[in-house]
Amino acid sequence: MMSYAEAVQRPAPTNAFELKRFNTHQTNALFRQMKGYDGTPMTVVRQFSCKQCYKAWWTRVRVYKQVSRCKNCFVKYDPIPTDLEFGCGYFECKFCENTFLGKIQYGHTSKCYTCQMDCLPKYIINRVNDPNFRSVKKHSCELCHGRGRCRAYNEILAFSEIHIPTGSTLMSLNLQDDLNERFIDDFDEIDLPDIRESADEDGSI
Repeated sequence: MMSYAEAVQRPAPTNAFELKRFNTHQTNALFRQMKGYDGTPMTVVRQFSCKQCYKAWWTRVRVYKQVSRCKNCFVKYDPIPTDLEFGCGYFECKFCENTFLGKIQYGHTSKCYTCQMDCLPKYIINRVNDPNFRSVKKHSCELCHGRGRCRAYNEILAFSEIHIPTGSTLMSLNLQDDLNERFIDDFDEIDLPDIRESADEDGSI
């Protein structure tokens, strides 16, 4: 993932299309690292899913507008609750101190490959930073008990709720003002209209 410092050091292309894409990459790199005046991040990676299209995805969204649109049916969704996220879990076994990866839903246990004790995932690795997990070891979790064809591998385990617009909130207005002020003060040479449309429409970065 390109940092903002790396983005601004790259020479700007002369082709109009490449220049627009270059500006977008610069702006997105800035968004990933930007924080509010209280030090909290202004973007977060969340998991979404669409029951109608039976698909799930991870995307980076603004903290004050955690909404993403399905690319198949164009319905906007709220994120899956963090305690229902599923995918590649990171485990730290408290019995033998072994660390391992395994497909799981948050809140369910999986057996340690070393001592075979049940372990809860420390967190679910978001798809944006997915390690392309593959393992030849026998999988055994609370969902399948090692009997093959685990739901964690073959099913979408939680679905997003359809987003219901509620209008602008005080929090979103304050954060947006914070963001705009930082652009004006510190990054006034960035071409903000070149942010891709999806960022404005569904909160994705």
